Amino acid sequence: MKNNKEKIDTLMIELGFEKIKVNNVLNYFLKGSYYKVNYCDELKSYIIETASSLTEAENNVYEDSDVYPNSLGEKKILEELRKDLIWFYISD
Repeated sequence: MKNNKEKIDTLMIELGFEKIKVNNVLNYFLKGSYYKVNYCDELKSYIIETASSLTEAENNVYEDSDVYPNSLGEKKILEELRKDLIWFYISD
């Protein structure tokens, strides 16, 4: 799992997201929004959570945006994550 988190971190940076700590929690910042990528043991999935402002991030008000189950496999998770990040968060 740690290796996947490192690969996701590398992907986020490669795509232009800026690392920023909010309440001592790693977030990624792009175009005014804050993103966290967490692993949910219950779902056995990675989840992108989104806050549309610094105030929301500081108050821990995130919306679950996308879910990437481990059953996809590491390669497919990274492919789908890349595609979705570009399509939904980077492209205007």
